[in-house]
Amino acid sequence: MSQAKAAPKESLIELLAPVVSAADAELEDVSISRAGSRSVVASWSIAMAVIDLDAVAEVSRVVSAALDADPDAIPGSFVLEGDDARG
Repeated sequence: MSQAKAAPKESLIELLAPVVSAADAELEDVSISRAGSRSVVASWSIAMAVIDLDAVAEVSRVVSAALDADPDAIPGSFVLEGDDARG
């Protein structure tokens, strides 16, 4: 008996939470939306003790690598847009 495939948002959270955690951040949320006819925009919200450009760049790098390593995560091309959870 096969298991039902998780919704895209839940699948992305399962994929990305461990890699974001390994970068000393916490994944708060992920959203997926279409941008044009072919691009997919994945955005995430992270919580970190201290937000600096190097830390944000590291989270972006590990998230991008995880998405690149799993071609089924976001089919087609995508753009990452991140923000910190502090608003």
